[in-house]
Amino acid sequence: PIVMLNPVIVAREGEPVAEDEGCLSIPGISVPIARPPFARCRYYDLDGQLWEIEGDGLLGRCLQHETDHLDGVTMFERAEPMARLKALEDYERALAAGARPGETSVEA
Repeated sequence: PIVMLNPVIVAREGEPVAEDEGCLSIPGISVPIARPPFARCRYYDLDGQLWEIEGDGLLGRCLQHETDHLDGVTMFERAEPMARLKALEDYERALAAGARPGETSVEA
């Protein structure tokens, strides 16, 4: 595990790539989100030391997704308008079907 205090994305690189993302805060669905494939994040550790981490692919996507949460942005806000409407409908169905945190799909 990496403990990241006050993380800030300091660089994003590459053409955005749309991939399905799931979220513990929005159980039962995955939503296509376009993000640059590379991200560099500056943060502090538990000892107050300043660090940077960078990654592409899944790590780059995770860094951006998790810092979005700290900025009050969810997958719904990142989704394209039509995908957002579908995601909201899918989420209501997933909750009605008993979606639990950590699930990225639910059989309705």
